[in-house]
Parts: sequence; structure tokens; C-alpha cells
Amino acid sequence: MKFSIENYTHTVGNKNEMNGIMRIVLVLQRFFGQHILNPDWTWKRFCLYQLATFALFSYVLAGTFAILQETDDIKMIAEATYTVVVTGVSFVKYCIITSKRFVFRRLYVELKSSLYDIVRDDSEEKMKKVFDDGKKSVYYIFVFTLCPIIMYIARVLWYNLHGQKVTLSLTTSILMPMETPYYQLGLILHSIYFIEVSFIVIQVDMWLVLFVFFFCVTSDITLKILTVEKRKQGEDRIEYAVRLNDSLKRFYRLHVKQVNFLSMLNGTFKWITLVTQVNICICICIVLLLVRKGAESAFALNILPSIAELIGFSWLGEQIKTKTNNWKMALLDFDWINLQQKDKKNYYILMCYMNQEFGLQSAIGGDLVLITVSKVLKFSYQVYTVLQSM
Repeated sequence: MKFSIENYTHTVGNKNEMNGIMRIVLVLQRFFGQHILNPDWTWKRFCLYQLATFALFSYVLAGTFAILQETDDIKMIAEATYTVVVTGVSFVKYCIITSKRFVFRRLYVELKSSLYDIVRDDSEEKMKKVFDDGKKSVYYIFVFTLCPIIMYIARVLWYNLHGQKVTLSLTTSILMPMETPYYQLGLILHSIYFIEVSFIVIQVDMWLVLFVFFFCVTSDITLKILTVEKRKQGEDRIEYAVRLNDSLKRFYRLHVKQVNFLSMLNGTFKWITLVTQVNICICICIVLLLVRKGAESAFALNILPSIAELIGFSWLGEQIKTKTNNWKMALLDFDWINLQQKDKKNYYILMCYMNQEFGLQSAIGGDLVLITVSKVLKFSYQVYTVLQSM
């Protein structure tokens, strides 16, 4: 069994503890044919998985549109519309992350090599704690995602035990008779759809959390390099200057690796973050328009997961901002005056380079920080106001 699991979680780069952190994600990616970190993954080899996913999404959308054509209940229309939006957003995210698979692989290799080495070289105890925290974060997110899936399935089982046949979603028809075995077949297909859609959304979030988590950990380690012990009693001034310069060189070497990692991170996720913002804008407009037409205000709770996702992205972006600003402050406090004259120019160059902004960027420009949440909500309401006046 262990051998088969290892085959299912094969990824680019050398094998190390990093695969263990994301094992559950890698297994599910392989199950759905989305294991793009496997160097053997190609569209041709996994085309049947992609066709099955497209067919399943089409089947659920057809069932949703069938309900929309048959009902004039505003609550049913609201939930069906939300199903269409969630399906579309999940499909777009899947296409984006798949199209970025080559950058994604390089990013993962950099994580397993450069950032992994930084943590390992710091201390074995630190590495163990970091990997334990990483595993806990992944499993917490995964369990949090399972909760709504379990609740939906439990509701269906409860009704079945009492002799009632209901679908997983009240606003999506199974397009088949509600009789055995068609009902069970439709229920299985809807369950697979629900799990896959949830997984597509959450896997992107889990990868981003992992990447930013290790970036922040290694940033703290890099920061400590600039904390140089003051000149010791009896230490020659030249020796102290050499010690300062060695610290500056080591900081620069690690800093280059981290900036390169951050660049690849933005290249992989910049469109994902944009889709998240657009999704919230669309959902808020739909909710406000439908509530205005008589839908229950409780329906607005459906957009909370999307808002939580944006808050999470923005918080991660805020952490990157904080860590990179700490670099700048540490360089300003660095005892550069005692550097040798020939080394001071390197310090000046590094300070000029650090003047640029680092952060988690969106495809339309601008960094994601906590203020981004209020900006998106404000823009969404402005769009709703325009639509309402049309």
C-alpha cells in the first residue's frame, strides 16, 4: 500500500518531507487527474479525466438550468444561479492552474530545494517544528472543507432513512427518474461533482498557504543573518568588518532565492487572485439583486466562503509585505558604517534594490493586503448600484 501511495504522490524534484505535508492533496489530485506536479502529466495522458470532469460539470449545469426553466420561486432561482457561478469559477481556476503547470512545477522544486535547505541549515529542531505546523495547517483546511460536504450528504441520508428521495442540491435535477437505480446514480454523480468542485477551490488555497508559510519562515531565518554581534573586546576592526561583510553576502544569497521564489509565486497565482475578486463581485451583485426581488436575506450566507477566501489571500499578502518590510528595516539598522570602503558600495546597491515593493500581486496590478477586502466590497456595491439603475 505504501508503494502505491508513493507512486500516486510522485512529484518533480528530489523526494523529501515536503511531499509528506501535501500527501492528501497529491492523492486527490491524482484521483481527479489533476496531479500536474507529476512530470509525466500531460493533457494527452490524462484526457479521459478531463473529459469526465467536463461531462460531469455539463451534466450538473444542465440539471440546474432545467430547474431554472421550471420554477419562478425566487429562492430556487437564487440558489441555482449561485450553483452556476460556483461551477464556472471552479472551472476557470482549474484551467488557470493547469495552464500554469510549468511555472507551478518550478515553484515547487524551488520550495523543495532552496527554501527547504534554508530551514534545514538553520536547525533540525526548527525544521521539525516547521513541518509539523505545515501538516497541521493543511489538515485543518482540509477538515474545514469536508464539513459542508458531510452536512449535505448527511441531509440526503437522513431523508432517505425516512423514505424521502431528495437530491444533493434542491436546485439541480438529476435529469433521470427518481427511482432505483437512477436516483442512486444521480446522487453519486452529484456527490462526485460537489467533492471535485470543493477540492478544486481548496487545493489552490492549500498550495498558496504552504508556499507563503515557508516564505515567511525562511524570511525570518534570513532576517537573523543581519543581526551581527557587536564588535568584541580585542577584536580587530578589519576582522569585524569582514564579519559584517560575510553576513551581508549570506543575506544577499538567500534573499535572491526568496525573491525568485516570490516572483514565481506571483506568476502562478496572480490570475487566481483576480478570479477570486471577480467571483466575490459577481456573487455580491447577484445576492443583492435577488434579495431586492424577494429572496431571503439568509441566502447572502452563501458568499461567506468566497469572502473568507479573499480575506485569507489578503492576509497572506499582508504577511509577505510585513516580512519584506522587516528586511528593509534590518538593513537600515545594519552596522554598515564599519564595513570596509570597498564593501560599502555593495551595501548601497542592496539598499537601492530593496526600495522596490514586494508582495502577493493580482493580475491587474497592486498587492493583496487587508485593505483589498474593503476595496472589493466597495466596488461590488458600486457595480450593484449601476445594475439596479439600468
